[in-house]
Amino acid sequence: MNEQVKYHDLLFINLIKTFELSANVSLGLIEDPVSKSKKMDLQQAKYYIDLLEMLKARTKKNNSDEIERYLKEMILQLQMKYIELTSNNTDKKGEI
Repeated sequence: MNEQVKYHDLLFINLIKTFELSANVSLGLIEDPVSKSKKMDLQQAKYYIDLLEMLKARTKKNNSDEIERYLKEMILQLQMKYIELTSNNTDKKGEI
């Protein structure tokens, strides 16, 4: 694997991690790095999960097996947490 491909893989992983972090903040699982508080916004969380699914689908043939596996498992975990929270919470926004 050449250096440019490795660099592009790192950039893609950083993009994925950015959306993963945003989804986790929106799910209220971790503190927002800016406001330093936990808030849940399930509509925003769904948006980030959908973005990750779209990236996975649009880049499928270009990703390494490791990246594919990571995306699949990470999206599944986010979806499961989203389902758990939506079934337990009628209010889609709020402080935790």
